[in-house]
Order: sequence, then C-alpha cells, then structure tokens
Amino acid sequence: MCVNVHESLKDNCRLAGVRHLSRVRQVGRFDQTGCFGRIAQLCQPLDPFRRAGRVGSSITFTSKSGPLTVSRDGERLAMDFPSIPPGRSAPNPELDQALGAKPQALFEGYQWLAVYESVEQVRALTPDFPALGKLPLHAVIVTARGRDCDFVSRFFAPSAGIAEDPVTGSAHSRLIPYWAKVLGKTRLHARQLSARGGELWCELKGERVMMAGQVAPYLEGTIEI
Repeated sequence: MCVNVHESLKDNCRLAGVRHLSRVRQVGRFDQTGCFGRIAQLCQPLDPFRRAGRVGSSITFTSKSGPLTVSRDGERLAMDFPSIPPGRSAPNPELDQALGAKPQALFEGYQWLAVYESVEQVRALTPDFPALGKLPLHAVIVTARGRDCDFVSRFFAPSAGIAEDPVTGSAHSRLIPYWAKVLGKTRLHARQLSARGGELWCELKGERVMMAGQVAPYLEGTIEI
C-alpha cells in the first residue's frame, strides 16, 4: 500500500498514524525521516502472535529505521528502540513562550526536551500550537519526575500536523536515558499524560532501550479503497 493511501486513511480516521501487517511502515508527516515513533506499533504483532500461537516468542519487522523487534514481556508487548540521550542544554525563549511556562531545564535536539518541576506543571500546560508549529523544530517533549511512577511526559508536534500524540515511542528513546541518569536506575515506570493517556515499563540496556505496554485490538475489519 502506497504512502499516499496510508496518509489519506490516517487523515480520514483522524489518527496520528496507521499501520498494516504486511509490512511495517510508519505513516505520519514527521515519520518519513526513518525514525519510528509510535507505541501503536506494539499492536501490529497482536494478530500474528495470536494467529500463529507464538507464545513467548518475538517477531522482527523491517522498517525504514532498520529491524524492529517486538517480544512478549509477560502480559505486555515490548519493543527494542535505540537510546538517544538528550542534546546539550540550550535556552530558547520562543519555545518557552509557546509552551506557556518556562521549564527548569531545556535540551536541544531533533526533538527538544523540556524538564519541569512537577507533574502538575506538565499536566497543566496549554501550548500555543500555532506559535509552536512555526518554530524550527520537529517536536518537543515535556517531562517531570512522577509521583506514582518514575516520570511523566507529553509530546507536541504541531509542525508535523499532530498537536499532541497520545503515547510516543521515539520520545521515550530520549526520556529513558535522561531519567535513568537523573534517578540512578535502569528500570523505569512512565506515564504519558495525554488525554487518552498511556503507561510504559521501560529499561535502559546500554545503547538500546526497551519499552513495554499493555495493548489490545481496537478494530478489525476491511476498508474498501
């Protein structure tokens, strides 16, 4: 299925991205860079695992980013991502203003990382999305240390056509090494505070990170094109 058809399906269904089982392809305006981004990809193996009866095994897909392995982790499915530590600390007054609150720390990169003091600050953010979308950056991750988990986050990418993503794998490729260093631990429990919300169990493993989550089929059917 061509990328244009994927893009049309995504827009018609008002989804951040769509997947199909015959081949892993990340579809979304900011995903053509080759960096897989969505935890929704965890749902792809549900069907082959179930239909093939592959209990306790793993499945490796081919993606633009290279091999993408999904394995069972108890009742969860886990994905293996690259670890991407945040870039250098850098001020960005325009970004502070677009986010609506100045973070206590800000790190530049393909996806900027803004660190706040509390869960409440992260939850209360109401970014100026038009202003944020005009800035020369791919996306911004906002995060804080958690209360009932190790850390929380949100992910904004209006320049890519996505105001806020529900649960974002590529963001956690950056969050896991950051919080592992800050908290002095390699196993982390995370929550993404989008409207839908998401919960991840993470682990830093050298130059790789593992993210596990509980997923369930939402809709199965046929689309006539």
